[in-house]
Amino acid sequence: MKSAISEIAQTYGIENWGAGYFSINSRGHLAVHPSEGDPRSVDVKQLVDDLIARKVKLPVLLRFPQLLASQVRKLNQAFRAAMREFEYSGEHLAVFPMKVNQRRQVIEAYLEEATKYNYGLEVGSKAELFAAIALDQAPDSLLVCNGFKDDSFIDLAFVGTQAGKRVVIVVEKLNELNRIIEKALEKNRKLRYQTASDLGADLRRLKRDLDTPGRAVRAP
Repeated sequence: MKSAISEIAQTYGIENWGAGYFSINSRGHLAVHPSEGDPRSVDVKQLVDDLIARKVKLPVLLRFPQLLASQVRKLNQAFRAAMREFEYSGEHLAVFPMKVNQRRQVIEAYLEEATKYNYGLEVGSKAELFAAIALDQAPDSLLVCNGFKDDSFIDLAFVGTQAGKRVVIVVEKLNELNRIIEKALEKNRKLRYQTASDLGADLRRLKRDLDTPGRAVRAP
């Protein structure tokens, strides 16, 4: 039986893509582990057989959020180790690009673990931005806005700040910067900059912070 299991593993190349999360169990079935090297596992064939016995119609989509949480932890551990090694005193604020997988169940599973490390989201469209604003993030995590930015996109980004998000608008073209400044000045003066010079002073302060190695930069 052991030789048969080894042959199955070799046929499907599970060692090449399983990453410690997938293996072949003693029955020759695919098994999924919640984290690398974890002895606990679920037999996928047995799971599917159980669903069929419960009259669940195929095909079905099986999700294992523990795998996503494990990968987020690995990412954080890798960057923390590198920060200690190179004596980096700044922040590590990762973001998940929503275009990779826009399913709510996936994003929420990611945020459940990511919130522990102040990891946030990256959006590239108004639809993604709408969805991101509605999701719960850690207060210090980032909401990075990329992609094409018309007036309505920029307005929506400011709505995100009013909702308590730490929004970062990535300026890709000079005309986008002009729009962002104009929109900032259009907002309620009690909540936003009083004059263009106030905004300019904040931008200069931000530039100084960015030019200072190892200095943590925070949104105003």
